[in-house]
Formats: sequence, C-alpha cells, structure tokens
Amino acid sequence: MSNFSPSINIIRDDKTAFEYIVTPNAQNTVNKIFENLKRGRHSFNLIGSFGTGKSSFLLALEKSIQGEKGYFDIDNSSSDLIKLVG
Repeated sequence: MSNFSPSINIIRDDKTAFEYIVTPNAQNTVNKIFENLKRGRHSFNLIGSFGTGKSSFLLALEKSIQGEKGYFDIDNSSSDLIKLVG
C-alpha cells in the first residue's frame, strides 16, 4: 500500500521528497514578495481556491529560501523564514 497523497501539508511534508514545477505566475508571485520585502513589507496573504497549489508553492518557496533546492530564482542571502500555520 502506498502513502501517496495528492495534497501537500507544509508541516507533514517538510522533509519528504518533493518536486515542483515553477510556472511564470509562481515566479512572478515570488518576485512580488521579494520586491515588497525590500520595501519593508513583511506580511503577505496567499489566497486561492482549494486545490490550486498554495501549500505546494509555499513548500517550494521555503526550500528555495533555505537553499535546499533552487525552485525559484531568488537571492536568499538575507531571507529568514518563520513558518506559521493558522
């Protein structure tokens, strides 16, 4: 029996093998986040319908920031990550 799940849980799947396909929209979102960070904005809302990939996006962004895998083209030299789930 397989443990496959089509959904991503950013806590549960933190250390599991993970592949993500970066779309132009996802890269654009990351660019906007980092542009706003440079302007002093440090809080962001990610809103979308169920099943649209919000958690996958966040997990890929986390792994990019931490330098585990370069999904996104970012400068992670000055980025700290605090994981909040609500």
